[in-house]
Amino acid sequence: MALAHRAAWMRTQKPTGPCPRCGLHVQWGDRQCPHCGHQLTQADIDGIKSYISEQKALGMKRAIIWVPLMFVVLTGLFYVLI
Repeated sequence: MALAHRAAWMRTQKPTGPCPRCGLHVQWGDRQCPHCGHQLTQADIDGIKSYISEQKALGMKRAIIWVPLMFVVLTGLFYVLI
């Protein structure tokens, strides 16, 4: 149940990317870093947008590799234990 609750919570959160000045994450759509006060320019916002896209693609690549791999490993364990 906790996993389903966390997944629902994650869907409500805005994506984040690093501030170009301090490196701490700012939420998508912010115009100013809440940590250092840096005013984000359009170039900074575009950089954050590309970072978010890269992270999403990286997550998909990991899922494409790990999900089938874990399926094979668990199937093999199940076969050995029977």
